[in-house]
Amino acid sequence: MLELIQTRILSVPFWLPQVFVTFNSAKLFTRALLCVATVAPAGLLMGLGFPINFYREVSMIRAMATKAASMSASTCRPPVLRISCTL
Repeated sequence: MLELIQTRILSVPFWLPQVFVTFNSAKLFTRALLCVATVAPAGLLMGLGFPINFYREVSMIRAMATKAASMSASTCRPPVLRISCTL
């Protein structure tokens, strides 16, 4: 994912000026779509990592909390002393 973002950002100076020069005489709506089309992929790639990693973190925290709760519940019980007598 990071490689895609780096490639996209590093390649922009090579192709973006020529694209804007080519569409300079186009209508306003076309130029607005061009701006959205050039910014949206990078924005999507940079914003996509947040919800995915956030979901992973929340899942990990919930798993740790469940494990800690089960451990504390099992260790908080008083020990049972079992004495067996055989005659």
